[in-house]
Amino acid sequence: MTRSRRQFIVASGAAAISFGLTQTAQLSPSMIGKTHSPARRRKGIVMLEDLNQKVFEPHVHSVFTVSDGPAFRLPLELTQVTGSASDPRIESFSLLFRGPVDPLLPQKIYTFEHPEIGTFSIFIVPVGQDSAGTTYQAIFNRLKDQRSAEPPQGP
Repeated sequence: MTRSRRQFIVASGAAAISFGLTQTAQLSPSMIGKTHSPARRRKGIVMLEDLNQKVFEPHVHSVFTVSDGPAFRLPLELTQVTGSASDPRIESFSLLFRGPVDPLLPQKIYTFEHPEIGTFSIFIVPVGQDSAGTTYQAIFNRLKDQRSAEPPQGP
């Protein structure tokens, strides 16, 4: 049996709508139709777009727990938050973390936990190492948004 392009598109659209309705039915009733606040969280996780320079600045020299699964946890100290105002439409900032010499974390996405900020995942890269420890960097570059003006509220 051959189908015309129109029949295929109509059938595909119906399947997509049906799938969307089933996914919506799996949401808790309190989530349906709600928009997220600046402090939006899913299962205790802070959304990446809610993290901005203002969120991290008060926590310079505080310790974040980095994990890569349940068996691995490592403390990293936030040592520097640096912003760049090269374009008023773009939010650009970087974070520097300091950790022990060993283990050396390869560049990848890790889960970070902080008692005041909450739990979030970011991509870090090792950018330096000496006898005292390893420095890791996370860089954020994105278009500015209304949400970026307000830091998230506690966990």
